[in-house]
Amino acid sequence: MNLFRCPDCGETRLEEVMVNVTTASTITALDEGGDAEYGSQSHEGGVTVRFQCINCGWSINSDVDNTEELFDYLTSREIHPGHVDYERPIVPKNVPEI
Repeated sequence: MNLFRCPDCGETRLEEVMVNVTTASTITALDEGGDAEYGSQSHEGGVTVRFQCINCGWSINSDVDNTEELFDYLTSREIHPGHVDYERPIVPKNVPEI
């Protein structure tokens, strides 16, 4: 279920921005120039800095720092598909205003 719809661009995908994360990557191939192809990755630790729209970077309230709080925030504010926030109407990019 997708609960998010960006009030700035209409995108429905969020990304979690974290710091202090340890990432381990499987290298599946390495060419002569040193370019690597990667397989699976694992992540450990880290602190969520923010949740933001993957398209335009609009950020969710900075007090939201885990997925449980994110769920509560989205459902309480009704920032999701089909909702119209009259204080911040959704205006998709590249659509001329009438």
